[in-house]
Amino acid sequence: MRKIFIFLLVVTLVLTSLVACSSDEDTAQKTQDQIIAEIKAEMEAEAKLKADKDVHNLDAVFTFIASEYPEYTREDFDKWTPNFFDLNANGKDEVVFTTTYFDGNLRTAIVIKVEEGEFKEIPSYIHLAKYENNISFEQGFLVNRSKSGGTGAFYYNMDLYVYDGYRIFNTLERSIRLKATVSAPDTSYNITSQMQGSLDDFVITLTKLDNQTEKEEVIAQDQYAYDSEGMFFWRKPRSLSNTAKRFEQVYNGDNLWDTIRYFDDHLYHFDKEGVKDFSMKVMQVIQKDRDKIYPRNDSVVYYITDEFYDFKTNDLDISALDEDTKAILKFIRDNGVYELSKSFYADQGEIMEGGFVVSIQPWAFEMLRPAVHAAYPDRFNPYNYNSIEPFLVPHIHFNAVKQVENTSIVYPNVYVYSYEDVKKLEGAETWKTNVIMPVNIVGK
Repeated sequence: MRKIFIFLLVVTLVLTSLVACSSDEDTAQKTQDQIIAEIKAEMEAEAKLKADKDVHNLDAVFTFIASEYPEYTREDFDKWTPNFFDLNANGKDEVVFTTTYFDGNLRTAIVIKVEEGEFKEIPSYIHLAKYENNISFEQGFLVNRSKSGGTGAFYYNMDLYVYDGYRIFNTLERSIRLKATVSAPDTSYNITSQMQGSLDDFVITLTKLDNQTEKEEVIAQDQYAYDSEGMFFWRKPRSLSNTAKRFEQVYNGDNLWDTIRYFDDHLYHFDKEGVKDFSMKVMQVIQKDRDKIYPRNDSVVYYITDEFYDFKTNDLDISALDEDTKAILKFIRDNGVYELSKSFYADQGEIMEGGFVVSIQPWAFEMLRPAVHAAYPDRFNPYNYNSIEPFLVPHIHFNAVKQVENTSIVYPNVYVYSYEDVKKLEGAETWKTNVIMPVNIVGK
């Protein structure tokens, strides 16, 4: 700024010297002093404006937010809670705005920093729960302990975010349950948790108290270990007993969904060898189904055209298809674990329509995650499900564009529920993203 001032001063002196040639010296001096004073005033005002750009100056922060998000009013802004943290350890605070009950029309946190004297938003997707959002900054993690639920059932969860200098993203595949209170006519219980260790390597134990029988038991225990290079957590369930059935006692050749559900329900009651054996055999069934749907890396799925598909209803009518194709599609529809999906490809704001693919049904995938981890423990990150390709897994359940833009997953599969959701990704900052939309298989 000093160099700019000197430059402007030189220019001013040259200009005023010209004025002096045609005017008397007093007039020239007066003109010179006025110009210098005006320049100094402008520069001081600019310096003051930049100095005022501090995240603790909420009036100035609101002015910036309103310029980026004109849908928010000052009345909305005043209902938000500002949380100040030094996220990148540079001695300067950033501000994280949260709310409860979605007051002020805020459903995801907004994070603001000052960089080179200017306000900037830090890209993020921090979902805000309805009842509580307790944001803290601990051991390098931005922690949100939240409360959600509804009448008779409330759930307390924890999410762990990191700031990589550009954006903030979640390091967990799914939220960690901390507590639950459920009170209904047919059931009533409380779940509490105990954590041991630091936030980058801890064990969490869940204990359930049945309020009707007064029976208390440990129901889950997981270890979470943070990979600082990849910026993600590995979750490892711990055995509480060895009372679960063997795979052969559960699977009858035609009940894969029920078998996966049994595995999920009894996850903590296998020993080390038992959980691996059960997991490997589940994956072998999935591989056989894969070979049935995609024999020799080909499939009737690849040859289904939009002639039989209705974008408006999202229905695929199989009535006019050949019997072999019908048989495969009916198997996919009736299996419960798989879904036929319409695929799209989102990259750098462009959406390209693809063909039809087979994906893992979301609830089945949630229960299947630990089996994949146990069967293939040497994967390079917890989002790698190459072992069950070409089946696609739903990494992300679509809620908002920011959620997709700020994922840390490379080549993510985004599960959407409608074509309207697909269109929302047009113009978004996506990168090599697969979008899968489940299709209704109708007809006989």
